[in-house]
Amino acid sequence: MKVVQVNGGCASALNFGISKIQGEWFSWLSHDDVYFPDKVKSAIACINNYNPKNNRIIVNCASTVIDKNGNEVPYKKQCH
Repeated sequence: MKVVQVNGGCASALNFGISKIQGEWFSWLSHDDVYFPDKVKSAIACINNYNPKNNRIIVNCASTVIDKNGNEVPYKKQCH
């Protein structure tokens, strides 16, 4: 059965994808983002260390701005 999703933008696509999840883990990566090589491994370690009862949990992380060549770009954080 083919599922068709009308283009409703990024949030709509994300919500649609989340509604179809069948696995144990979910990780979202925007089209213009990249993961550091150990990002998923470190997120799972965080979950295992701080959530031993396997409750629902959200893990977020710090970010780094990079240019098209992968070089770090200094920026002033706007949030605390």
